[in-house]
Amino acid sequence: SETLSGVSIQVYMSKNVTVTVGKIVLWGNMVLAHKGTIVDNIRSERGCRTKFAVKVKDVRKFVENFKGGLHRVVVYGDYLEDLEDLAKLMGLRYVLEI
Repeated sequence: SETLSGVSIQVYMSKNVTVTVGKIVLWGNMVLAHKGTIVDNIRSERGCRTKFAVKVKDVRKFVENFKGGLHRVVVYGDYLEDLEDLAKLMGLRYVLEI
């Protein structure tokens, strides 16, 4: 939650750029992943400092397949195949959320 103590940075992400979102869930033996396009930065005092909206290819499928969980890693570019390879190397299940 936000403490207003000034110890966290806020990053404004570039818009109209493809991003890959991933999370390694060791207790679930899986790597979660999806990709989309950043459409806007969100300014709100609630939650994490850096927030942005991502447009996905099929929002209905995304909602059905989303495994939950916060604190994911976001990188510019399409790295879905790399995450799938990483999951195989680690012996984890690869879950494409969209």
